[in-house]
Amino acid sequence: MWDTVELRELRVLVALAEELHFARTADRLNLTQGRVSQTVRRLETVLGGRLVERTSRRVAMTRDGAALVERLRPLIAEVEATLQAAHEAIGAVAGTLRLGVVSPPTAGPRFVSVVRAFEERYPACRLQVRDIAIGDALGPLRRGEVDALALRLPLDQADVEIGPILAEEPRALAVARTHPATIAELVAMVARGEIVHPTSASLLDYAGHPDVVLVPIDDMAPSRTALVWRASSADARVAALAAVVADVVPSAPSAGSGDGRRAGQ
Repeated sequence: MWDTVELRELRVLVALAEELHFARTADRLNLTQGRVSQTVRRLETVLGGRLVERTSRRVAMTRDGAALVERLRPLIAEVEATLQAAHEAIGAVAGTLRLGVVSPPTAGPRFVSVVRAFEERYPACRLQVRDIAIGDALGPLRRGEVDALALRLPLDQADVEIGPILAEEPRALAVARTHPATIAELVAMVARGEIVHPTSASLLDYAGHPDVVLVPIDDMAPSRTALVWRASSADARVAALAAVVADVVPSAPSAGSGDGRRAGQ
């Protein structure tokens, strides 16, 4: 039955050997005195012998109990150090988090605030922003070249998880400043194969041009950008970034339902 012994039970025995007092051991481990006694009795039953001598006046370790504790101390310390290292490598928010962005307007006007808030909250983790080609936006995510993306919706991919909204802006059409932008002329431009650019209202904040103006598209749903990541990811850094986005961006709900998962891009 010795193979059923748990690490927490061994910690109780070591603490009792150091305190030699059931009440103090219970206080130290945030347990009840009854739980400490119960744990010691179980260890003695499982191991087949007395580990602790108890009287109304004193508590002492038996020879076998003292020998066991001496062997357990370095082993427990090694296990705890190993688990701590695993936590830092797997679950801690540290190292470098790679975030792919197609263009600054895609990430939205609060993006810089998000980056600053993340690095202030998690100083051990650097947020590295990488430019992503618009023609292969999901490729770097799927290949593991980035850990998360700032991506415009809608999106409907089974292997991609959609998180909180980074930006929601009115849509607009970028046209030449001298162009009157009437419906008839726009249709004619499309028919001739000329290019116009449906975009978000903040485009000119990042890429202004004196000969380009934005014409609001009032009858179209706002442009929404969400933080997305691989559905199979369990990266604590990505989860931490999602939490920061939800805190920093006003009314930043998850886009995992509704129009966020309509097909298309």
